[in-house]
Amino acid sequence: MSGERFVQESEEVLRACGTVRLVGPEDVALLKRVAAAARRRRARICLHGADSDLLHDMVIAHAVGGYDRPHRHLGKDETFHVLEGAASVVLFDAEGNIAARHRLGEGGAALCRVPVGVDHMLVIHSGWFIVHEATNGPFDRARTIFPPWSEEPGTDAAACFLARISEAVSPEEKENTL
Repeated sequence: MSGERFVQESEEVLRACGTVRLVGPEDVALLKRVAAAARRRRARICLHGADSDLLHDMVIAHAVGGYDRPHRHLGKDETFHVLEGAASVVLFDAEGNIAARHRLGEGGAALCRVPVGVDHMLVIHSGWFIVHEATNGPFDRARTIFPPWSEEPGTDAAACFLARISEAVSPEEKENTL
């Protein structure tokens, strides 16, 4: 897909075009369609011009049931600003035990900053979770670390892991903090 507003760079990535980059309701609807068709059930609109930019702003659509593999970032904090839906950000200790979970959206926090080096994942509670994410660039895939206890996406083990974590952080469970 290409056009004046976005260029599709991959199955999950749209890059916004133009001097001033805007995202409105029709763009979020497009993003949901792209995410629904994607293998990992998520997609993003990158508002930054290139992976080399020093600030990365993205609008990301996560469909319920998608697996956000636990990970941490070297040298990067990330901030989530909830635009639609509900999820939990789950923080883990070094052995993969849940250290904390924080409800985002639909009655929970509207903003969340995950500090550098903390293993975390999102568990989606609503049909869609739409979030604005901001982090520093440049993007370097090698600086996203998947802990050895995290399961490879697309495996039965990952599905079981997600089910176990989802049950542990269901919206009915009491939130805890680190």
